Amino acid sequence: MAANQTVNIYGTRPPKVVRQKDTEHKKTIFGLNFPLGSDKQTGGFFHKSSGVEIIRDAIQQLLRTERGERILLPKYGCNLRRFLFQPLDENTFEGIKREILYSFEKYIVGARIAKI
Repeated sequence: MAANQTVNIYGTRPPKVVRQKDTEHKKTIFGLNFPLGSDKQTGGFFHKSSGVEIIRDAIQQLLRTERGERILLPKYGCNLRRFLFQPLDENTFEGIKREILYSFEKYIVGARIAKI
């Protein structure tokens, strides 16, 4: 064996070091498309969505769910059905606005309301 050769656990040659380029990876968050099975042509029953789609689907699900409908999250949702046959006055509009803002702030992550 030559004097300048090093011996390691891989044998006589040191392993070749391969370095990856430092690239900036964007973290993309995926979720299930809502409602399930709505887009059967592109993704099947469990179609994934991301970006603006996932936030739009989360808002749609929040607004269509009444509080108490979900067993593990009893406070999830908006009680918008109680405003269904109410008169169209300022108190009704303020109640709807309060209901949406409370639920949105608590359960929607990654978005904010610009205007109601």
